[in-house]
Amino acid sequence: MIRGKAIPVIAMGGMFVAGSGIVAAVAQAGTSSPAKACENSKHVLSLRSHGHCASGAHKVTLGAQGAQGAAGPQGAAGPQGAAGAQGSQGAQGSQGSQGPQGVFNASDTHLVRASDTASTGNLATAIASCPSGEVAIGGGAAWAFGGDTDTIVVDSPVTASNAIPPTGGTAVGWEGTGKHNGAGTATLYVIAICA
Repeated sequence: MIRGKAIPVIAMGGMFVAGSGIVAAVAQAGTSSPAKACENSKHVLSLRSHGHCASGAHKVTLGAQGAQGAAGPQGAAGPQGAAGAQGSQGAQGSQGSQGPQGVFNASDTHLVRASDTASTGNLATAIASCPSGEVAIGGGAAWAFGGDTDTIVVDSPVTASNAIPPTGGTAVGWEGTGKHNGAGTATLYVIAICA
């Protein structure tokens, strides 16, 4: 008690720090029980010697160390860190199993026709081309009402390169060429079966 007031004191490394700013040197640092001390005219505290204070000082009682305060609130989250480096490419997966064989549906096919005419002794050529995205799965060329002397020179599927005969690739149409040897004119028809 100092001048009629209780002074809370905290032990810090051999010193007592009072709430009023008064400091006392304490030999037994770290004690948490009330301590008996003396205060002089300069408000400096010292431990009592055998229960007595020096001349010009008066007795005071220092309060016990207070309980630990409650934890403060959690701080705000820090900013998001930078993105990490891109990982290395993974290994190639194994090949999948072969799928089941597809079913041919004749209703998905249709005919594309082309024609050309020729007079006696001349050739007629026509190409029946399937629509874009479709393929030719068959075809043929023939004279309409041709005589026994009319001939077919070319009767072949064609690819995008129009090579006759095809040397590879996907058939996209059918080509026919014939020679008309009869009288008058005759018509050559070429049909492609597309799907």
